[in-house]
Order: sequence, then C-alpha cells, then structure tokens
Amino acid sequence: MLVRKYSLRLYRPKCNVDTEKLNAFGLVSVDLSPVIPYLNAVIRGGVYSSLVPSLTFYHEGHMMTVQARQIGAAACADEAEARRLLDWLVELINDTWHRRDQIQPRYEEVPPLKPLEVYKLLPATNCRQCGEPTCLSFATKLVAGQRTAADCTPLWAEDRYREKAQALTEELMRRGYEVPAA
Repeated sequence: MLVRKYSLRLYRPKCNVDTEKLNAFGLVSVDLSPVIPYLNAVIRGGVYSSLVPSLTFYHEGHMMTVQARQIGAAACADEAEARRLLDWLVELINDTWHRRDQIQPRYEEVPPLKPLEVYKLLPATNCRQCGEPTCLSFATKLVAGQRTAADCTPLWAEDRYREKAQALTEELMRRGYEVPAA
C-alpha cells in the first residue's frame, strides 16, 4: 500500500468567493511521483506533466489532481463529498501501484483539450438539444467531463457534420474521453 492516510485541507476558491463549493487537498507523507506515469496509463482523459510531476483529470464532474505530495478534488459540495472523492483516489492510487508490474507506464504528455478546440468541431447552431444554452457552453462542459460528446445529437445524426464528428472523435480518443459508438 502506497498511501495509508492523508491530511485533509478544505478551502473556498479565491477566484470565486460567491461559490458554495469547496476545493479539497489531501497531503500525503509519501512521494507519489513514481505512481503518476502508471496512473496516466490507467486514467482516461488525464493531463500528465513530467515537470511537476502531476496528473489532472475529471471524475464525476470534479477536477482531480495527483501531485508528488498531495491529491485534490475541486468543486466539492461539502466535507463528506471531499472525503469520498479523495478516498476513491487513494484507492485508485494504491490499486494502480499494486498492479504496476502489469501496467505499461505512460509518459506521453498530451496537451489539455480546450473548449474552443471542441467548439470548432461542433455544429455551432446553438440548438439547445444538448440542454445547454450555447455550443460554447456545451464545449466547456464536455472538456470539464460534465457532458459527453454523445449529448450533441445533431453532430452524430446529420451527415453534413460527419467530418466534424470524426475530427472530434479523434481528439477525444487521443485524450481518453468517452466517445459515442459509431
């Protein structure tokens, strides 16, 4: 077992003082750097940095992070949710570390997907069929892991968007996001 416990730190983001959400960090006593390339191979949609080292990804709509001496979860409703998310992350870290002999570590650094990149590959009609007011809003939520590409029904249903759908599929797959079945 790599991580046995963590020391929880909760705070409200300074950039949005009106938010009710909390960010949570778990300080750990062991160096997590060796497990991060293995997590990069296991976690879909993660953004890996060898410089820090760190891995950032989305889980249940929360931005999660693993760094050398801390783990984190953003936009938690309360302390209970923060602990649930960090406990899940500790379990994933320990399981990945336990199975590291069976996992090929991944050192590839794929740049994070940006909402404008996704927007350019959407129909850009602001049809609201996805439940969002604009395609840019949808793109932002897709990048954040709060929506899936399948939620944009015109992109997959209309032949005139076939090239955009294929390009979006390739970008999402490259970064490990969920993609609609063909």
